[in-house]
Amino acid sequence: MLVFATFLGSCALLALLSWVVLFDPAWKITVTASDGVPVKNYIDQSQEFTLCAFALALPVLTFWRERRLAAAGCLALILLFVTNMLFVAAARTALLSIVVLLRLFAWRHLGRRAALMLLAATVAASRIVWGTSPYLRKRIADIAVEYHHGREDNSRASTAQRLTYWLKSVGLIAGAPLLGHGTGATKPQFERAAVGQTGLDAEVVSNPHNQTLNVAVQWGLLGVVLLYAM
Repeated sequence: MLVFATFLGSCALLALLSWVVLFDPAWKITVTASDGVPVKNYIDQSQEFTLCAFALALPVLTFWRERRLAAAGCLALILLFVTNMLFVAAARTALLSIVVLLRLFAWRHLGRRAALMLLAATVAASRIVWGTSPYLRKRIADIAVEYHHGREDNSRASTAQRLTYWLKSVGLIAGAPLLGHGTGATKPQFERAAVGQTGLDAEVVSNPHNQTLNVAVQWGLLGVVLLYAM
């Protein structure tokens, strides 16, 4: 519990510092590519904040049912993490994960009435955030922009890169669907697939930016089963 509490505390401090460096980049701990990211990158930061927010969800529910003041403290921390991702810096995969985790939390811990109330509150909050967060609207709109321009300009290719890697991975998996191509085979397989190609289709990577696909290329469907079992 001490380790978990320390991690939670460090992430809370990071979230506060994130707001500070958004307005004054001089407070950044290291040089980062994104506004509102004091150290490392926005992907790691979003993953940590998402983890903390949902780790606190059950304690909030437990403390609320016990009518303990600690529920308010945990809820405040959840709001600190979530609002940071919605207004300051967020990985789009983390935003998608929030939707999935909310559904799982409601299914596991809430009754039908409480789940419907949570859904209604989430929809209402989403509408408010969409109308008040230019950052979030830009992040979503950039998906189409990145895909369109990424085919021509690799420096703006975040979405196009991922879709290209994923489609190529599916083709590689089809070549050895059950047991895969072997440990460490992702990069050599991408090298073979890049022969005679140009642009994004010629890029060679050792990781297709998707854990399931990365495992499936190397160890096939058997590897995916073992991955999900773990």
